[in-house]
Amino acid sequence: MTLTVYDKQLIGEVERMFPDHHAGEVVERLIRMGVVDTVRCKILVVREYVNELVGRGTGKVDAMYMAAEKILLLLRIRSQVHVLLQGGQSGLTCVGRSDTV
Repeated sequence: MTLTVYDKQLIGEVERMFPDHHAGEVVERLIRMGVVDTVRCKILVVREYVNELVGRGTGKVDAMYMAAEKILLLLRIRSQVHVLLQGGQSGLTCVGRSDTV
């Protein structure tokens, strides 16, 4: 990938702003500043997950289906945690137990 002038300027600015920080710290700060497109990041994560599964021998369609299932599960968990934080009952049942979470 060829870097544009703007890409190079951004790299220079980040290096200037955070000279003694590791990549993880820099990314965290950029996210907090709002300059990272989180939707594109999510797309990248899903794409990499699918490619990893395909690399292990899973068919592409099956890998995409597995990624969709994983995302759906994560969204359901996130939704239920939000309900719990709001003081409600999530409706999730613990495996082997009758009480709800």
